[in-house]
Formats: sequence, structure tokens, C-alpha cells
Amino acid sequence: MYPTKNSADDCFCIDTQWLKQHGYFCGWKSGGITWSRGWSGSESSIGFTVSTMSSPEIKFQYTITPRWDGEKKDMDYSFPLVKVPCNLGGFRWAFKCSLYKRNCYCGRTVYKLYQPDGSDYFGCRKCMNIVYESQRKSGCRLEFFGKALDNERKYGEVYDSIHKWHYQGKPTRKVRKLRRLEARMPSLEESIAIKKSIFGRL
Repeated sequence: MYPTKNSADDCFCIDTQWLKQHGYFCGWKSGGITWSRGWSGSESSIGFTVSTMSSPEIKFQYTITPRWDGEKKDMDYSFPLVKVPCNLGGFRWAFKCSLYKRNCYCGRTVYKLYQPDGSDYFGCRKCMNIVYESQRKSGCRLEFFGKALDNERKYGEVYDSIHKWHYQGKPTRKVRKLRRLEARMPSLEESIAIKKSIFGRL
């Protein structure tokens, strides 16, 4: 449904712990939340009704205005609420995600629902392709480290293939390539910092 990864920090989020703290699991109660986007400062609001009676559910009602056409769209949909037993007795309320992804019903039991920028609906982390910022940074570090290793390998291959370093007072083509690879390679301090962040203390 949403192929790109979205950072949890950039999404609107509603969770059952917040609903509990504000007294929504009391039978029937309506309310709303207003968020602001940090990078733009624009505000967005949603309304919802929580029912824990015969058919427990949270019902969302809000209006969105897609950027591409500017036409307002009224959203009205609901997710079931389910009781999850606690280890020490009692239970916690949770959402059951009712979205479809690639024509497959989700049905995951979750405590948080997210709405990425540009999405019409709220949904679970899996349906909305949500990652935490720490995961995203870790992925970037691994990618950077992989490229650094690849450059080191190429550097060694080019270095071993050099038989003449200068021709008519100028660096040969292979030497120029070697210098370009050197420019891409991280310093010793950068390499150590990246390795520590991935593998822990060295």
C-alpha cells in the first residue's frame, strides 16, 4: 500500500495508552486530537468515538485535503478494539488493524496506529511501512560501511595493478583512479566510529 519507508517520528500516532490515560475506555466517549507537523507547522485534527460496549471499536471521522487535487474528502471508518490479557491479570485494550495491503486483510493486534504524511488512513506499523529513526540510522550506517568496504577492495585491486606511476611527468590513468578512490574512502577516525556504532565497542 505504501512502498516507501516512513519514520515513526514523522507520523501522526494514536495509541491505547493515551486513550486510557484520557478516560476513553469507559463505555462510550467521543473526542479528538490536534497535531502539528514539525517541519511545516501546519495543524491537522481528527475526531473519533471510542465504544467498549457490545461491539468495541474506535471510529474515526475527519476531513483530509489531498495536495494533488485540493478536494476535501470526508473519512469515516473504524477499527475493532480487542482485549489482550496481561501476565499479572487483567487486560489491555488494543486495536485490530482492518486495512488491506495487496488485497490481503491485515488483522494485526497493535497498541499504536500511524498516519504517514500523504496517507488517507491510520494503520498499523506494518501496513504503513513505519520504521523507527534508530532503524533508519542503522540502515544508513550499514550502507555506508558496505560502500567503504567495497571502495577498499577496489583500491587494493587498482593499487596492485599499477606498474608505472607517472608518464611524461603526469600520473597515469590508474593512479588517477586510485586517487579518486582515496577521496571516497573515510578517514581512520570515521571508520572506527562507524564500526563502533554497528558492532558495539571495539
